Amino acid sequence: MYELLRKPADLDRLRPFIEHCENCMAAFLRGFFDSEGSISEAGEIKVSNTDLELLRYIGRLLGRLGIETGEPRLMAPKGTPTYFPGRKKTYKKRRDCFIMLIRMHCNPTYHLRVGFTIKRKQERLEQYVRRRQATQPLSQFSLLFIP
Repeated sequence: MYELLRKPADLDRLRPFIEHCENCMAAFLRGFFDSEGSISEAGEIKVSNTDLELLRYIGRLLGRLGIETGEPRLMAPKGTPTYFPGRKKTYKKRRDCFIMLIRMHCNPTYHLRVGFTIKRKQERLEQYVRRRQATQPLSQFSLLFIP
């Protein structure tokens, strides 16, 4: 397992396992977003990492599941000072850090197909989806499925 997951990730070795089926892709994405992703109170889902190619791969996987993303963009360049209040120290970033956002209109699809394992993140996503559904007018198609 160590050889498979060592850094930097060897995507060519991992790809057959990740892309085995949609459930495997969703499980991989769920784990990745649990560790590297976040969701704001407003429902903005984003993921950050220092490996730009990995983020692009994540974007392609999400696209295969019908979830649109923006292009990864530089969030914090190498050398950016970052303060950690718990340690009361400032550190400089050793590598460029990139961020990628999921398009807001794809949050319900992300909720259904991927989601989060971490309870607080999943609850925040569910709250956003409920708020969004409450404010959306019923479409002609949704009228067909009302019991």
